[in-house]
Amino acid sequence: MLLGVLVFVLSVSRPFPLQNCSVSNLTSESLHVDCLEGFDGGLPQHFLMELIEVPSAVLRYNVSTSRMPSFALQGLQLEPGVSFQVVLYAVNAKGRSDPTIIDGVTFKGVAKYTGECVRNVHFEW
Repeated sequence: MLLGVLVFVLSVSRPFPLQNCSVSNLTSESLHVDCLEGFDGGLPQHFLMELIEVPSAVLRYNVSTSRMPSFALQGLQLEPGVSFQVVLYAVNAKGRSDPTIIDGVTFKGVAKYTGECVRNVHFEW
């Protein structure tokens, strides 16, 4: 009796870069970034986002997620007008993808208005 052997060869690799990343809900206190995942390299993957201040290249935040490449940061308290670079990666057991970079992210502040203080306002209907 002859027995056959079936061999599967599965090539695993680093994941492909994240795609179509977009920034929304950008204020001095919050940031939301959504991306589409690329090929996972044949292995489970998770996702990493770095928020880097430019031009100083200071890493301000490093966040990871295991579900989808969607990141929401709240309570940042960043100075308005400072520019940042958002760097995103997919990561698996073979390494991390090439970076997906979003340049020129500038946080906006809340406008402060001053004016005359009005007191004792009387309305008649």
